[in-house]
Amino acid sequence: MAGVSRLRDELPDDRRDLARPPRHIRTSEIREQVGDTAHLLLLMAVAFLPFPTRLMAQAIRGGHAERAAVVFYGVSLFVITAVISALWASVVRDRELLKPE
Repeated sequence: MAGVSRLRDELPDDRRDLARPPRHIRTSEIREQVGDTAHLLLLMAVAFLPFPTRLMAQAIRGGHAERAAVVFYGVSLFVITAVISALWASVVRDRELLKPE
């Protein structure tokens, strides 16, 4: 952070404002929007999970396209795992998220 302020001090007066983030955008607001989006993606992926489960069950009973159904189910589980990992990584980066409100 000290490097940014040093660079800002070296800029001419008319360019110093360009080195600062806009006042109407706060990092906490951005963090909340990203967290809300990740939670929504997780909810959508979990709500979608019964479809590949049913598809896989039908493929196993019918004896056709089993490999495609299993791959589709695996991709669905991978998406859920990726979103959970992204949420957990955001918590690890910002310990403030662990504190109750």
